[in-house]
Amino acid sequence: GWAFAIWGPIYLGETAFIATQLLSSHADAVIPGMTAPFVAANLMQSLWCASFRPSYLGDGMKKYISAGMLAGTAYSLSLVLEAGNAAAAANPAFHAWMLTPFVIHFGWVSAATLVNLNGSMASESTSSPRALTALGHSSALAATALGVGVTVAMSAPVYGMTLAWALAACADGMK
Repeated sequence: GWAFAIWGPIYLGETAFIATQLLSSHADAVIPGMTAPFVAANLMQSLWCASFRPSYLGDGMKKYISAGMLAGTAYSLSLVLEAGNAAAAANPAFHAWMLTPFVIHFGWVSAATLVNLNGSMASESTSSPRALTALGHSSALAATALGVGVTVAMSAPVYGMTLAWALAACADGMK
């Protein structure tokens, strides 16, 4: 539903960042540090697409591969943000707001990792409703702690807002 509307700003923003490179040299300082982790994030997200298939969602550990790919995507995007923040601090001409679409992407896949993990555990035939409820509450607490921690540590309030968006979408979807 409405939760996935977030992909519009992510892709438009990342495209605008690329266009900015063509029009200005302000991004020159950040590109070398951001390139490898951004390529890794896209590779991991592509692997997530491949692993989020019925053949991988069967019994056993295979169903956790997609959550691992999303975790790898989130980690790679955290490195993109780290490189961008360092460049913004070193080069005042580089505007930190240019990192916003990457921060949203990072926040969204962080939440998606938890959702995928919950879905994988829910598909276990041995999972009790009580255990799944505890897992859901634990995941909401983990998302909150992650949101606050990353927001403060990386000076990225958009990250926390993105996780709040995702939690609101989960709550709305459970009604």
